[in-house]
Amino acid sequence: MSISAKYTYRIILLFAINMASILPCNAGSYEYSLDNFIEELSNYPNGAGYKDYIRNSLLSAHEYYVEKKSKKKYENLLRSADSISDKNITVLIYARIAGDYADLSDAECFSILEKGFAIARKYNSIEGKLQLLQVKSYIKTKQKLSFSERLFLIEELLQEATKYKNNKSIAIAIKEKVFLFYSYEKLDSSVYYAKIALTKHINFYNTNTIIGLNNVIGLIENKRKNYREAIEYYNKTIQYAIEKKDTAWIGIASGNKGMSYYYMGMYDSALVNLHADIAYSILGKEYSSAAMAMTAIGSLYINKFNVPDSSEKYFDLAKATSWKGRQDDIIVVYDKIHKEYATAKKYDLAYKYYQEYIAIKDSLSPILIKEQLKDFQKKFELDKKDNEIVLLEKDNELQKKKTLQIRIIVAALSIILGLLTVILVIVYDIKEKNKENARQIGEQKNVLKKQADELTVLNNIKDKIFSILAHDMRSPIAALKSTFDLLDAQLISEAEFKAMRERISSQLFNLNIVLDNLLLWSKSQIEEGDKKNVAAANITEIIMRNIKLFELPANEKQLNVLFERTNDYFVMADFNQIDIAIRNLLSNAIKFTLSGGNITITAIQKNNNIEIAVTDTGTGISEKLRKNLFTLKNKQSTAGTEGESGTGIGLWLCKSFVEQNQGTLTFKTEMGFGSTFYITLLQANV
Repeated sequence: MSISAKYTYRIILLFAINMASILPCNAGSYEYSLDNFIEELSNYPNGAGYKDYIRNSLLSAHEYYVEKKSKKKYENLLRSADSISDKNITVLIYARIAGDYADLSDAECFSILEKGFAIARKYNSIEGKLQLLQVKSYIKTKQKLSFSERLFLIEELLQEATKYKNNKSIAIAIKEKVFLFYSYEKLDSSVYYAKIALTKHINFYNTNTIIGLNNVIGLIENKRKNYREAIEYYNKTIQYAIEKKDTAWIGIASGNKGMSYYYMGMYDSALVNLHADIAYSILGKEYSSAAMAMTAIGSLYINKFNVPDSSEKYFDLAKATSWKGRQDDIIVVYDKIHKEYATAKKYDLAYKYYQEYIAIKDSLSPILIKEQLKDFQKKFELDKKDNEIVLLEKDNELQKKKTLQIRIIVAALSIILGLLTVILVIVYDIKEKNKENARQIGEQKNVLKKQADELTVLNNIKDKIFSILAHDMRSPIAALKSTFDLLDAQLISEAEFKAMRERISSQLFNLNIVLDNLLLWSKSQIEEGDKKNVAAANITEIIMRNIKLFELPANEKQLNVLFERTNDYFVMADFNQIDIAIRNLLSNAIKFTLSGGNITITAIQKNNNIEIAVTDTGTGISEKLRKNLFTLKNKQSTAGTEGESGTGIGLWLCKSFVEQNQGTLTFKTEMGFGSTFYITLLQANV
């Protein structure tokens, strides 16, 4: 499985006559995907020097695992990877092995993935991080996630790739969208992204990916009954497959092309391409594709050419060939044959092959669910062992009781003293156990009471947040709607609307800040235990980025935002969390500063720390609000100097994120003269 090509769903889809849906086939093998991985590895600056060693090591480790159920050779390869100076190559190997473990249903794939992420973070390997995100998406997909969950993982990869301007990973994310949308019958979206992939990102794909993208567009156009467009893309698929000498793909694309000709009524052209499918698919050991093509030819002979002898010959060939392919395709072939005879009104033959279809389906069903039975058997064996242990323990207890009875009979003279001693010990033990039980019950009650109190607080906070939202968001949204209604009704002119555009944009910007803070608050409640991505973050760049972000609302209030960039300072922190903290402080400064005022931002070094100060000439903070400024207790929304909305949770988020990064957030304020907020973070050694 190639780290990039592996996640290209090599959708090989065949048409059988009158099929209502397209059947997927996978012509890949471990060695095939390994060659794609090595091809991708060679594109890295130092990859070519390692490709032969890594290919041979991975192939040997995979065979050793399959044959002996041992991970010894995989572990040796991981140790070798750790010693490679180019950590991009190291992370690629970790990603590849995590994917191998996932294919082998080995739960250690998750720990290998986490170790890979740790190496990528330690050595700031952006390439490695993006490759690992691709593997994460692949592993999660194998867990049968829903469409929305799978799309979320692809979007996560796309966002990270865009953030680091990594065009190769952007191309991979686009390609992943193509096959995800196709598998869920979202054809418009699938073909949209496929055409983007082939026009804007084709230089980042290997030949196998390009083949799959052209083929999937052909399949979609065929479903839309745009047969000539479909044939055009099948021809491109065949051309690339010929260049790569991939006989399986030549056969599959030829079969798909033949079915397009069939639907157009061009039966001679259909036969030529279906025969090509048979020849090339058998050469490429893609027997399921060949069997489907034989079934389609048999259908042509019986339903279009009225040559039943020839159709029976091809049906027999299809049955024999299907047994060399996938088991589920065997059932499909037998099902199609009896239906074709029924269409031709050959009811005696239709009945005969229907009986064969039922027999084959019943015989293969146990094979098709073999893995489920294995899992059930494992569970049964574990339960059986647990029961045996319980029975053995009970038997030992009975044996001890019998031994005790014999000793009591033999030691009749000492039994009274022994019984008294035992009774005293038992009474003492019962008394102590009762005390311990009472103590544990008391502790459990305290824990439950504490949890109930925390839940009550959270519910109150939640109710408060949503009441603030209901108050602060309803009015600006209603105002925006009214503006657009007036425009639609032509009660204001385009020129008037353009004059109002900056104000509308400012309102939307403020709403966006409010929603961002609400989402971050929700995420902090749901994912409280998540790890941070702590690394050296350029605090100067973060400040400049946020000044640029707030340029429009600052200009609208005629505020002077001053920041003198002298040096680039770096802090050890999670980039996104500190970005959000500075964004909220700057947003508050703009919100509570009157028109024409000043906002000054400074960043200075103090000992081993970097101190960031955001100073405004605004209204200041009242005594009443200062006490609970950084908490969610008694929180209420405070409108800005020009009615700007907010939820009141921004400063709480700032303090929470800063403290999670081992920093401090403090402030000083004076009513009528403005406020200054200070963030102090540990300086990074860069």
